[in-house]
Amino acid sequence: IVLGLLLGVVILCIATWRIRTHAHQGGVFAVLGSATIVLTLYAAREAYNMFTPTTALALMLFSVVFVAFLAVQHNSQNLALSALVIGALAPQFTAVPAPDMIMNFSYLAIMVLGTLWVVKLKEWDALTFGALIIVSLYGAPYLSPWYNPGERDVALLFAFFFTAVFFIANILGLIRENGAKNHLAHTVTALGTGLYLITWIHTVGAPEWQSMLYIMWMLVFTIGSFLVNRVR
Repeated sequence: IVLGLLLGVVILCIATWRIRTHAHQGGVFAVLGSATIVLTLYAAREAYNMFTPTTALALMLFSVVFVAFLAVQHNSQNLALSALVIGALAPQFTAVPAPDMIMNFSYLAIMVLGTLWVVKLKEWDALTFGALIIVSLYGAPYLSPWYNPGERDVALLFAFFFTAVFFIANILGLIRENGAKNHLAHTVTALGTGLYLITWIHTVGAPEWQSMLYIMWMLVFTIGSFLVNRVR
């Protein structure tokens, strides 16, 4: 396990060196190094029960953050997308007997906020839509009535949190938008966020509260649209 982790770190160091002169090759090394660390930690958990799930996930996140840092530093949107995908897969490699909903959604929240920070720095708005897809996939199982009501209610609160985060990020992106640049990404993200919210309210929200929730979020979206038009 130690050798595997050291190998991953060495490959990341090679990526840092090569990406300065060979961007594509350096990006490949960065993804390979991060994947090596993730798989090594999975082996440590699965075969030897080393580390706690939280510790393993935190170490995986560090490798993903480093790849994202290289992407920002060397202006590589594809590398940033790769980091997002590896980060999304990381919780699946913690080898836990049963998924921990709070841990997974909290991890997703950190990952989404980090992704939106990269979007703010580089204006890679496609990353926002990618993060929305990942959040939707992680939340999809909790739309099933087979989960107990308590877990579904907590998942609904996380869904509201993610909706607010993506909505605010999209509003800020539209305000800074220059001409038609990234307009399609903003439009698709807005539609996706609306569909995501409607699905959760309709499927998980209590029937007696659904109308009130729709009205509340409609007012939020209306105010956001007004602010965009006002500022621009």
